[in-house]
Amino acid sequence: MKTTHRILTALTIFVSTSMCFAAEDSPRWIWISDAPEAGEQAIFDVDLEIPPGSKSLVIRAVVDNEFVLRLDGEEVLRGNDWSSPSVLDLSDPDPGRRRLSFECRNESGPAGLAAIIEVETPAGVVRKVSGSDWLVRSDGEVTADARAPIDFGSTEAPDGPWNDPFEEKIATPVEAIIVPEGFEVELLHSAQPGEGSWSSMTVDDEGRVILSAQYGPLRRITPADSPGGRARVERLHDTVGRAQGLLLVGDDLYASVVDDPERSGGLWRLRDADGDDVFEVTERLAAYGNGSEHGPHGLVLGPDGMIWTVIGNYSRHPQPILASSAHANWAEDTVLERIWDPRGHAVGKRSPGGLVLRTDLDATGWEIVAGGFRNPYDLDFTADGELFTYDADMEWDIGAPWYRSPRFIHVVSGGEYGWRGGSVKWPVDSPDARPAALEMDAGSPTGVASGHRSNFPEPWKSRMFLGDWAYGRVLAVDLEADGASHVATAHPFLQGRPFNVTDFAFGPDGEMYLTTGGRGSQSGLYRVRWVGSGSSDVEASKEVAPAILRRRAMEESHRDASALDQEELFDGLGDADPAIRYAARVGVERALLAARDGETGAFTESDDDVVEALLDLPADAGGWESAIAVMRVGDRAEAIGGVTRIQEMADEDDSETGRRHLARVLGLLLTRHGPLEPDVRTQVIELIEPIYPTGIYDTDRVLVEVLVALDDPSVIESTLPLIEGADRQETAILFLHALRLQRSGWDDESRSRVMSALDRAKSYSGGASLPGFVAAIRSDFAKNLGPTAADDLAAREAAMKEAAVEADVRAFVRAWSVDDFSTHLARVHAGRDHARGARMFEELQCAACHKVGDVGIAYGPDLTGVGGRFSAHDLLVAIIDPERDLSDQYAGVLVERGDADPVIGLPISEEGGVLAVAPDPRTGALRVEIPLGEITSRTPVTPMAAGLVDTASMDEISWAAGWAAVPRGV
Repeated sequence: MKTTHRILTALTIFVSTSMCFAAEDSPRWIWISDAPEAGEQAIFDVDLEIPPGSKSLVIRAVVDNEFVLRLDGEEVLRGNDWSSPSVLDLSDPDPGRRRLSFECRNESGPAGLAAIIEVETPAGVVRKVSGSDWLVRSDGEVTADARAPIDFGSTEAPDGPWNDPFEEKIATPVEAIIVPEGFEVELLHSAQPGEGSWSSMTVDDEGRVILSAQYGPLRRITPADSPGGRARVERLHDTVGRAQGLLLVGDDLYASVVDDPERSGGLWRLRDADGDDVFEVTERLAAYGNGSEHGPHGLVLGPDGMIWTVIGNYSRHPQPILASSAHANWAEDTVLERIWDPRGHAVGKRSPGGLVLRTDLDATGWEIVAGGFRNPYDLDFTADGELFTYDADMEWDIGAPWYRSPRFIHVVSGGEYGWRGGSVKWPVDSPDARPAALEMDAGSPTGVASGHRSNFPEPWKSRMFLGDWAYGRVLAVDLEADGASHVATAHPFLQGRPFNVTDFAFGPDGEMYLTTGGRGSQSGLYRVRWVGSGSSDVEASKEVAPAILRRRAMEESHRDASALDQEELFDGLGDADPAIRYAARVGVERALLAARDGETGAFTESDDDVVEALLDLPADAGGWESAIAVMRVGDRAEAIGGVTRIQEMADEDDSETGRRHLARVLGLLLTRHGPLEPDVRTQVIELIEPIYPTGIYDTDRVLVEVLVALDDPSVIESTLPLIEGADRQETAILFLHALRLQRSGWDDESRSRVMSALDRAKSYSGGASLPGFVAAIRSDFAKNLGPTAADDLAAREAAMKEAAVEADVRAFVRAWSVDDFSTHLARVHAGRDHARGARMFEELQCAACHKVGDVGIAYGPDLTGVGGRFSAHDLLVAIIDPERDLSDQYAGVLVERGDADPVIGLPISEEGGVLAVAPDPRTGALRVEIPLGEITSRTPVTPMAAGLVDTASMDEISWAAGWAAVPRGV
């Protein structure tokens, strides 16, 4: 129990311009007695005389076991972890006499206090550390009883069980970072205790780096003037922090703050009103976000002088959203009922998903530029004004057909990129969405920056740079013109282990400044510079290609329905360039809506005449784009009336592109205008049956859904061979997902065939949600295959469980702690036995909850490439002490239910009076539903229990961790 004591005795520090302390002085472990007892208390008091103009008061302290620090009687800090300092970082402390009181308590065993006090005065930093010159007293003693403490030695070499809690933290050394020839990497500063784990940064015009901790305040780092010197670290602001996007515009600093919008989430502006290099004025310009990692992100100043930003798919939108937004008329546009993520990720999150927005410098109004993203972290413009971002899907979906690999995306006006929640993401080449410039390998997207801002030579200057947190790398992407858009090729630029890249930017010197960190991992600030031969001062070309100029001209119609006339829009619909056709189609949709509302626009004819003219365009010269526009914004009569013309277009254009468009147009007919009358239903079925399956994967995935939505019995016989002959599990799952809702046409043979396919699906490997998706598909089949289907499927599942081999039971070795490995960290990366490591990964049941490459299920974090983002120490902390630094994505709950057994797992949903939890997958249950009335308490926990490796030796744990850390295929 914590106890508060009165301050009775004091040690005074007079901080003056003449006072200094030896930089080499290290704190000492001190206590009130040489044989500490359980419950023993000790109070250390310090008086400070702080001169006017002091910039900061920083106190770092640890106590074995716990302490409360009071400043002038007010609690300002507490701590109970002797291995990790608690930090008070107070900007602009009030001058004069200030009193500190360390109120300490021992629970049992050894006890001690170690502390560092630093004041940044106008004359420099002065420092005082705990030592034998401090005085201590116990509760009940008076000032006169204060005495010298027992000195257990320096924190660097104590006479006790402690490691040095103040040992300087070092980020990944530059020797461990692979860099192309001609480049040099310099480590400018490693984050020290209390400085946080950094998530975003920018560089001011003096070359100083402004950065934010993921869960902490803004800081400014001034790099040392010479190699080997110390960087200066300042706390920049006391209240604004937790930023995942920073932007300087003149003397104004903008910050995307990740928090609940009811508190501080949204866009902030900080201003230096009087030119004294201090941001005195702060104002929140817009409230948005949701407090999670899927909220406000990167900021960039556009060529138009506007602020452009990206937000994740969980974020509440800023307001007001302008009616002139280019991205409009969105809908889910999913033909069949989805399966939401069985583990609760993004449940209920619908279109428009993640967004790219732009606003003026005062954020008076917001325009949605593009949507259908999941959670891009950053964005940037090329020299010629083209915008790009880097997005990724949920790794829990790996192995499912709706999983998308990370994507490098050319962001265009009105762009739709097809992310939808659960099992209904759009195909990557859906005709009413824009494709990625590059579908990439596995990764966790972070920073994005254009090389035209650098002083790098070609080809680096013309490349885009992408950060990958998961695999510890920066990629350089070549852009190649593809008409009015781009395709891309990725090349390695930087690679380290660990090298958990969070953000980077080019400074006024043209050099790259880069931060690592995130989720509690060690942060570092690096500089990457060109030192090779060859010119690095050539300006990047800002010349805009004619095709891009034509696309941009079409895009003017996205915000202003009268920007182009009918002839210009029709001409764009028939252009050979897909990006221009897309831009024209978005303009047509706005013009159609304007005409319907009686507003001035491109179309002056009656609505019916315009629609007829659109659909009369040749199929491969604007007809398909017109049909999509009519289905998206036309009324029901116009859409139904167009079906006959769609039949004609299907005959005109039976190419692969034509079939893909046909499938999407029919899908939109159902999603926007269904259900269909019987005669129209028959018309659509008669159109599809002769051509399905087409053999085109992304076309057939839509056509099968249309046939199932229309309950066409023939779809069963046409689709079962696609499942049985599938060469990938994703293909089989895709068609099972569609057939699960087919109600009519099943017979004994087809039921048996699909049940066998469902049995095979239970063995599929992938992300954490895959077993739940497969189980949900199986459950829907149980409802639609006939009256005995549920019992038949249950019997088959019971037989499979009975045949399963139970995991071997291992004997207890010892209760490991992180400290046990402190002098043995090299074992993780040295002398690894990969074969034994792979075996231990499974024997210790790591694979039951984690995935490495093709091994395991990603119930918890996917550990593929974990060596690229975590050091050996961080990895062992996550294994042995999983409560530390847990991502909100994996935050679990302990649910007490009175006399019933408690439940531990990941919360999925809470609705209808029921809490749904995903328990440990080793239990065999995918979901447990608990009535809220039965819950007596809920406690935040990690679903990964401590002690899971206590049946292994140190070598075995090191082998498993080392095997997981090995780079794989990236």
